[in-house]
Amino acid sequence: MYFTTPLAIFSLLALTSATPITTTATGPTSSVPLDDSMIIAGPLPFANLTTVVNNLHSNTTVDKRAINVGLYMCANANFKGQCYYGMYPISVGIKPDPYWQARISSVGPDKDVQCFFYSKGCISGVIQAFSYPGGNLRAGLNNHLKCFYCNPE
Repeated sequence: MYFTTPLAIFSLLALTSATPITTTATGPTSSVPLDDSMIIAGPLPFANLTTVVNNLHSNTTVDKRAINVGLYMCANANFKGQCYYGMYPISVGIKPDPYWQARISSVGPDKDVQCFFYSKGCISGVIQAFSYPGGNLRAGLNNHLKCFYCNPE
């Protein structure tokens, strides 16, 4: 099983066939910097990472984190490059480490989860929302992700 280090501070994923969801977001209840404890697995190529995450989800310890939602994030479009998976508090804005803000290109929430992504702070700038299986971040947000938050659908 692979786990991240403090330098690997972000989960990544998105599928090419995904279509962004157009919706009005009210914003997160609060915001926090991304914490190492939120990262569950990575860095790995997406195919390897999904195997690790599936094994984690079959573990009852991860299932006890039901108050959190899962999100994949990848450094390149179409879930290519180094990818990470993390579990994040519901409806709390997460601010990625500046290193990753300039590198995230694709994202993918777990099933029954919708996430909102922002290019400026946690409620402004370019906004894009995804549900499972995710997708590529659009221009203005690709490699400019400043904040995201997720909720169960």
